Amino acid sequence: MSFVIFYRVLIIKHIWYIYGSRYYFVTNYTRGTVNKNTELEMEPPSSDCPLTPCIKLLAGAWTLEIIWHIKNKPKRYGQLRRLLGKISSKVLTTRLRQLQGRDVVFRKVTPTVPPMVEYGLTENGRKLIPVLNAISKVKINPDPKPKGRKDE
Repeated sequence: MSFVIFYRVLIIKHIWYIYGSRYYFVTNYTRGTVNKNTELEMEPPSSDCPLTPCIKLLAGAWTLEIIWHIKNKPKRYGQLRRLLGKISSKVLTTRLRQLQGRDVVFRKVTPTVPPMVEYGLTENGRKLIPVLNAISKVKINPDPKPKGRKDE
């Protein structure tokens, strides 16, 4: 039993994953137990993959949904909040600022009382629309049944 756990830990030990803008080890082990999400202060191995910067940008929670909702026309902050449902104000504000900083989203302030703020896609952001449309056409079965087995 302990050999199986130790063997599994050795295989998983060096795998990294991206969550937001930080890198985490998938696992760490202590006395044969697996402790997930142990953050390390070291840099991950460098990657020459050209997709890495784009994936890092889009990997944040709610990022793709925000881009999806403003792809056709700009939306106000409150509209985005209602469309996204359970997103908190802090997360929505953070994601919008990150996307603004990467020149994917623009922020337009109309000087009225109260000020009207709209968010829309920049030219760089519009380049993502064909990719999002292609992803949306892929149908993935959330609970696939294994082939060769009969339903009971």
